[in-house]
Amino acid sequence: MTLRSAFPMTPLASLSTAAANSVRTPTAYALALLALFSVAAPADSASAGCETVIENPENGSSEERFGHAVALDGDLAVFGASTQTIGGIQTGAAFVFERDGTTWSHVATLAASDGATLDRFGHSVAVDGDVIAVGVYHKDVGGIQDAGAAYVFRWNGSSWIEEAIVTAPTPTTNARLGSSVAIRGDAVAAGAPACCGQTPGSVVVFGYDGATWAFNALLRPSDANSDSTFGTEMAMDANEIIIGDPRSGPESGAAYIFAHEQGTWIEKA
Repeated sequence: MTLRSAFPMTPLASLSTAAANSVRTPTAYALALLALFSVAAPADSASAGCETVIENPENGSSEERFGHAVALDGDLAVFGASTQTIGGIQTGAAFVFERDGTTWSHVATLAASDGATLDRFGHSVAVDGDVIAVGVYHKDVGGIQDAGAAYVFRWNGSSWIEEAIVTAPTPTTNARLGSSVAIRGDAVAAGAPACCGQTPGSVVVFGYDGATWAFNALLRPSDANSDSTFGTEMAMDANEIIIGDPRSGPESGAAYIFAHEQGTWIEKA
């Protein structure tokens, strides 16, 4: 069973209090992209909340797309800037901010160790505790154009380090893995809405065994069709993943829920 939208051509965008969830926006504005709200006064007060505007710490322009992707977990926020220039290369970046009281401060800039021009590092981001996943959907893998990848960073107690680059077990041209990412505990999921063949769209799940990240599962919808873009957006919480396909139906949109049961991901709805 699928959950279908009544609004044609409206991409799924999920946002919840789950630590693993992230939301990606298509805007290209560089400055003042996200307003973070928190309760600052009783509900009956004239002022029920406060707003904090976070800007690109590199004083970037609209070309750098700061805030194209955002993720939040407690006092940690991550912002993707998918065309940020790093080391003279327009490869993309992700900026980590931490909240201390009511103040958000830039604490780290994440970039790919092997970044190339227009990889779009930071097109999607997700955070759960001391692990951040960053989608790089235009990355070439082994000479395969736009196969895509996800980068996993971990806090080691003093800094964020690149722990792994995960790719599809069989990279495919224009699959665009990393168009969306989600993370929860020892699982990272990456969407590839343009993969593969006549029924496009898939989500690749990777698992962490305490030392390395490795391929765990390939998720596809039970009713995939030639218009599918399964994996365009997703969110993960505990042992479930909800995955958006805005062109399923055809093009009326749908969401699919997969649950991890006895070591296997099963489509539940």
